[in-house]
Amino acid sequence: MSEDSNPYAAVLADLEKERDQITGMIAMIKRRMGLSSEESTPAPTSANNSVSSHENAEIRSDTFFGLSISEAIKKYLAMVKRPQRATDIAKALDEGGLLHSSKSWQATVQTTLTRMKGVVVRVPNGWGLMEWYPGRNFEKTAKPAPPKKKVRPKKKVSVEAKKKSPPKTTSEPSVSDKENPAA
Repeated sequence: MSEDSNPYAAVLADLEKERDQITGMIAMIKRRMGLSSEESTPAPTSANNSVSSHENAEIRSDTFFGLSISEAIKKYLAMVKRPQRATDIAKALDEGGLLHSSKSWQATVQTTLTRMKGVVVRVPNGWGLMEWYPGRNFEKTAKPAPPKKKVRPKKKVSVEAKKKSPPKTTSEPSVSDKENPAA
């Protein structure tokens, strides 16, 4: 029986994938407990397994200790060598010992990413280092047009309304007013 037609092959692949994920979680907990890398077993990789990218990058509990958020983001992206989502970056920085007191850590990381213009750039599958995309222009060239001022239309007076209104007369001073200016 070939491997493609064997129904157990898919089940076995799923079980191996779950085992590798559990082994990875165990290794992470051991790192957080401060156990050395010899005491912790690394997550095995197989052809059927897609291990999360930051586990491949060997993030230790002190990898980002003492760095600013933007420095840690740059270091993390350089380690994993491919774009990452903001939630994955926040999780990795937290696991890597970056100290923070943010109540909404993921929002803080997202804000920092958007402020790191010229260093990181948003791409369809996450955030990447700008240096990975040489020659590509990420600047928005089209500026939004300023809002137009509303111009009130002039009142149109109909021909009939003009006929109904009395004609305007200019009053010239009378002869008596010219002679007696004080009056």
